[in-house]
Amino acid sequence: MAVFIFTFSFLLEYHAGAMNQNAFNTLLLAVVMYLIVFFTSLVLMIRQLIDNKKMVFQLEESLNKFNQQHIQVISNRKSVQITYKDIKYIESYSDSIKIILESGKEINSKERLSSIEKKLPNSFIRIHRSFIINSVFVSRFNYNEVEINETTFQIGRTYKNHVAKTLKAGNRDAR
Repeated sequence: MAVFIFTFSFLLEYHAGAMNQNAFNTLLLAVVMYLIVFFTSLVLMIRQLIDNKKMVFQLEESLNKFNQQHIQVISNRKSVQITYKDIKYIESYSDSIKIILESGKEINSKERLSSIEKKLPNSFIRIHRSFIINSVFVSRFNYNEVEINETTFQIGRTYKNHVAKTLKAGNRDAR
């Protein structure tokens, strides 16, 4: 911005008629270059502002999910509320899911794993076509498997990069 102001003050001080042609062309080139840089920077700042607004929206949505503190599922024709911090992992079977709680209790439901996944906060990670885990309970992990209290889960081929990146980044919410 300082260079931009300096260039215009320089142009105001000198008259175009008093300058030779080479000096005028050089000055004109400098002004055009500064304008290009200025407008490019402006476009990049606007693009970054839009990206930041999208990220804020996603974070607010995630925070709203997490602030709910519980998920509701239908089990044995009854509505059951389960707090997020009690869920160790969710396992999918052909036509139902099983939610394994920290207490060892299992809750069966006819819901689909994909619909449950949308309701869960970011501390839950889909590691396989049939498993979603709560990253809070992960005791060990490597590129191929995750361990929760001596239960080892294989990481699905399509989920490996996402799981490794998420767990290495320490994307774990406090219990």
